[in-house]
Amino acid sequence: MANLYQVRGIPATFLIDRQGIIQEVRIGAFRNAADVAASVDVEKIIEK
Repeated sequence: MANLYQVRGIPATFLIDRQGIIQEVRIGAFRNAADVAASVDVEKIIEK
């Protein structure tokens, strides 16, 4: 799976839109919801 999704570190977070397309990849952990909001354009993913 690591090769398939090109995971370079663990943990890795993938945000996938409704069509199943990976929109954002984060290597490392999010500390909290504020960290997610500051790092990712969630509205872009939700709209799709």
